[in-house]
Amino acid sequence: MGRASITASQVFAYLEANPIIEISKTASALGVVYNTVASAVTRLVNAGILAQYGGTSRDRTFAYAEYLELLRGGTE
Repeated sequence: MGRASITASQVFAYLEANPIIEISKTASALGVVYNTVASAVTRLVNAGILAQYGGTSRDRTFAYAEYLELLRGGTE
């Protein structure tokens, strides 16, 4: 992920407590500018870690689907 790996790592760590995210809220929580988080999220989507679930271009929601499936595992 090159130079963006630091931000991608921060976003990935944030996903543990927040497996469903919006870029603007994540940027605010991490103290990172929107465009930097958006770039990291794009990289995580391309890596198959995150998936987009609706929203407009600026209010998109992303989910760490594999993690959510693990959390749901014992609830069915």
